[in-house]
This record gives sequence, structure tokens and C-alpha cells, in this order.
Amino acid sequence: MSQYKVLCADDSKTMHIYYKNALKNTDFEIVGKAFNGKEAFDLYQELKPDIVMLDISMPDYDGVYALENIIKSDPNARVFMASSLGTDEYVDKCLSLGAKSFIQKPPQKETLLENFAKYL
Repeated sequence: MSQYKVLCADDSKTMHIYYKNALKNTDFEIVGKAFNGKEAFDLYQELKPDIVMLDISMPDYDGVYALENIIKSDPNARVFMASSLGTDEYVDKCLSLGAKSFIQKPPQKETLLENFAKYL
């Protein structure tokens, strides 16, 4: 049984599979999958995961919306942004809103685990 619960929010089914495979045989398990920011927020409230992986670009409500609302509801949330939109503007905005880290997609397994370990 995994030690830490992870919520994965990404509009790409391929990325959900990627994260699942990357976290296989680790202390982390994906316990929820969201495909937009609203689902991510709702699932966070329901599942109370240890870690949230948030994509920025998603339909309906984006990852920045989810980040803002998750942090408002739980200032101790461990939210990690993952995106190929790693511009300084996005990185600065997400970190200022409370994201723990900004990870360039697709992240290497070691990168994920190192980032998670810093905040557990």
C-alpha cells in the first residue's frame, strides 16, 4: 500500500497514464484523476490527497483556477504545477499563489520524486 495519495489533474489521458507509470513501485499512488480545474478542486475536497499535480492548460477551469481555490480552502496543500508552458510569468504566478514547485512536462520520474520529497 502506498504511503502518499496523489491527485492528478490534466486534460490529457496520456499524462494520467504517464504519471501512473512514473509513480509505480514508489510510495505514491494516484487516487484521483481530474480533467479540468473544477474537477481538481472538487476531488481535492473529497479525497484530501497528500499531493496534487496540476496541469495549467485545461478546459473549463484551468490549473491556476484550481491552484487558487485549493490553496484558499487548505493553505497547507502541496500543489505542484506541471506544464509545458514554463514561462517566467506562469512560474512566478503559480509560485506566488502557493504552488510548491513548477515542473516542466513531461517530468522525469526522479524529478517528480525529488520535488515531492522536499515537501513531505
